[in-house]
Amino acid sequence: MEGPQNPELAPPDIEQVERDVRFFLSSDLETLPYSEFKRVSDSGVLIDFLHWYMDTRSLVRLLLHWAPDQNARIALDLSELTGCCVELDPTKPYASQARAEQLAVATTNLPLVVITEGSTDARLLSEGMKVTHPHLVDFIRFFDYGAGSRPRGGADALAEVFKAFVAAGIGNRFVAIADNDAAAHEKLLALKKNRWPPTCRILHYPTLPLLQAYPTYDPATGISAPADVNGQAGSLELYLGKDTLTDTNGDLMPVHWKAFEPKTGLRQGTLSGPGKKAAQKRFEAKLKAARSGQAVGIEDWSGISAIIESIIRAFQ
Repeated sequence: MEGPQNPELAPPDIEQVERDVRFFLSSDLETLPYSEFKRVSDSGVLIDFLHWYMDTRSLVRLLLHWAPDQNARIALDLSELTGCCVELDPTKPYASQARAEQLAVATTNLPLVVITEGSTDARLLSEGMKVTHPHLVDFIRFFDYGAGSRPRGGADALAEVFKAFVAAGIGNRFVAIADNDAAAHEKLLALKKNRWPPTCRILHYPTLPLLQAYPTYDPATGISAPADVNGQAGSLELYLGKDTLTDTNGDLMPVHWKAFEPKTGLRQGTLSGPGKKAAQKRFEAKLKAARSGQAVGIEDWSGISAIIESIIRAFQ
């Protein structure tokens, strides 16, 4: 390979430089004798070649660490940034701009973090993604509310974690995704009105065709009727697949209507407690079959797939 050339120096011994670079990168610089450092750095060629192997900041630290006079004054020559054909405004924060650009590159390469309403949603979505989008496992991470603990869940908890992430300035891009029901829309109403950094998004589970004419039951009137429950009763259980929502009689488990939310005017709906547990249990069995290669190929993963797709497209 060829590196930066110094016309005043004789052509370097490439093999020796390679050996010296490997020697440096494998050495403990805190205990390396100065004589050994001087032996391989006197020609100046090694410094040029180290640019191929390490970050410039690490190289500067290496040089400063082995400066012969540790009390010497170190200065950065910026003369090439001034004068003819160079227009730099000394009042502008160029370092801050460069740092922002540097962080933007890092943000793009870090995994996307997803905040859900609780540990159950995070776990089921994470496991479901391994089936529907296995190639994204290393690129999307679901926030863990705490293994072995029973943290408070819901849209309120999601909002708190979201604001904590913003305040901490975490480098990852992150998405807060809540239920597509009346309660979540109500509780996140104020949060969504604020202006947040471009590295974060607030979403709800997407509209699902299955939920456009879904069985419902109104305990107040005793009336059962199909209705569009998108935006009013879209908890995660309704996205686990039609097969998980079908009871032993072959019927979809109905959504039970509750009270209206005062700010949005939407009526909250939800599966019954036993219905939620039954849907989760069937989904766990479906996951187990998929992991063991025993899936029959007719399982419904459309809801999970739609959620993952909405997360993927959050920044488009």
